[in-house]
Amino acid sequence: MAGEEAGYSTSNFDDGKELALNFPDEFAQAVKDAGFDLVTTANNHVLDKGAYGALRTLAVLDKTGLEHTGSYRSEEEKENSHIKIVEADGIKFAVLSYTYGSNGMTDNELINGKLSYVTSVLPESGSEYFEQSKEQVKADFKKAKSYSPDVIIVLPHMGTQFSNAPDEMQQTWFSIFKEFGADVILGDHAHSVQPAGIEEYGGKNVFTAYCPGNFANIYREYQGDTSMLVDVYIDSTSKSVIGGSIVPLYTCSSADGNFRALPVYDIMTDSELRRQLSTDDLERADTANETITKVVFGHAMDITSISERYYFTKDGFVRSKATGLVLDDDMKKGTLYTEMKNADTICFIGDSVTEGTKNGGCPWYEPIEEYFDNKKIENYSLGG
Repeated sequence: MAGEEAGYSTSNFDDGKELALNFPDEFAQAVKDAGFDLVTTANNHVLDKGAYGALRTLAVLDKTGLEHTGSYRSEEEKENSHIKIVEADGIKFAVLSYTYGSNGMTDNELINGKLSYVTSVLPESGSEYFEQSKEQVKADFKKAKSYSPDVIIVLPHMGTQFSNAPDEMQQTWFSIFKEFGADVILGDHAHSVQPAGIEEYGGKNVFTAYCPGNFANIYREYQGDTSMLVDVYIDSTSKSVIGGSIVPLYTCSSADGNFRALPVYDIMTDSELRRQLSTDDLERADTANETITKVVFGHAMDITSISERYYFTKDGFVRSKATGLVLDDDMKKGTLYTEMKNADTICFIGDSVTEGTKNGGCPWYEPIEEYFDNKKIENYSLGG
């Protein structure tokens, strides 16, 4: 938000024009009104309008009352406030924010040059500045821990654009963050959905999300209309990560309107919303849901079994068991029920419908399992 006189953005990805981002000041208020409490300004566009643009952005955010981290007005401010302390619901968070670089600037300029105060840069492992930056990150974590936070969150802006898999740089730095003590790592920049999950590291659960997607544009040939909201669940007593969830989103736009990211669940259940969408939108929403569930859970789930949220723990995908099916007397006289009732053990072999991946994780037979709760039931089905 460098001001109107600096020229607002008119270009878009791959249109042959120079991409220098600048938005009206009202953007900050819109972000706050949408419900965001904290934003990170560490990204590769932070210096698109020079140091003046970077600093004016901070002034606009301050005037709006929107908390921020990731870029700074001076070396002194960076030293004193690059670790953001946030308290919410009795939990104390320390937030660290980084970017892989800034467009048109070298690592040397951003790490040792006159603009090194603007943001915190993480170079690739092959860079001559890698070890220097790693030591700085180590010092950042040490300082963060001095504030005795319950949870340390890292916000790294990095990754190969339009890839569903984390690259070597992401994997290297995410491993470093975990080694130094991160509890939650929320990355972005790839513009495509990348894995999210929980793993046990150093005796605690660590939540990682490499990229939630794109949100505000389409780039259909690059899955730009596919994204997800990511939730992290923190136990209020132990102050530790206990779970997470994702909300699959599909981004669309009218011919002369702005882009909007819609929950796929709403698309499938809100009749008023469906009247605003085309059959092509529904097909794309289906593709979005399949892509997201495939990337996050390893199985593409069908849109007809869409859930508002997909939950997971360190053990993987979690859902409520399907129960409550009522069987009448005629059903109980049927061959399937009779055979299952008389069997000592029951084994299912089938495809994705029996495995459950076609049905949001629910094998087709699960609703009748409660009638055979004393049986040993096993499922050896595989999708495809």
